[in-house]
Amino acid sequence: DASHRYATVLNHYIKQHPNHPIVRKVNNRFKQPIAKLPTEAVKVLINTCQGLPDDPVWQQLQSYCDDQQPLPFKVAKRRGKWTSVILTFQIAGVTTEVVANLPTLALKRRNNGSKPVCYVHQVNKNTGRVTVGLTPAATKAKSFADFISKYTVGDSITGIVTNVVDYGVFVSCDGLTGLLHRSEIPDNLDFKHEFNKGDTIEVTVIKLDHHKQRVGFGYFHHNH
Repeated sequence: DASHRYATVLNHYIKQHPNHPIVRKVNNRFKQPIAKLPTEAVKVLINTCQGLPDDPVWQQLQSYCDDQQPLPFKVAKRRGKWTSVILTFQIAGVTTEVVANLPTLALKRRNNGSKPVCYVHQVNKNTGRVTVGLTPAATKAKSFADFISKYTVGDSITGIVTNVVDYGVFVSCDGLTGLLHRSEIPDNLDFKHEFNKGDTIEVTVIKLDHHKQRVGFGYFHHNH
């Protein structure tokens, strides 16, 4: 069946990398040829073998990254600023699950009435890390590109407060949301009470992170 077809492919990759630590883990766990394992055991293998060089799971994730196809997910565990989510997709008819992290704040802002989907932004097989977001990477890249085409470090800009958290204030400026960190706010200003969602605020661009496509703001002026 489909799971056995996948197992045959997986067996090929395992033979190509006999000394890989994950392969040794698999060989120690299952004592019979992979292609003859029952369906449930194959599902365990699919999840155990994530991270194998050239493993089909990672090839599929890279395909989702390249095409920016939406992936359904379910929340697994909330851990402060980050929430573990489980991405679900099919390979050869077998349901495959991969764990990734999403910002807790972004999840809270998401429309709960919409279908929970995310997008793969980056796949790093060396570290075994999958970077995901709630919007397509192309959308984020375009927003950042548009922003840096107009502004540079040192420029003052007017934005709208979108959220207030313990470590600072998130401000949306010209289509891009950045963080005004608490360390950039005057000590005599109680920012948790001073700022509210929807407030207009003037900030200064103090950091442009081209790799992560993020902007950092410094405090300039606040208008209620």
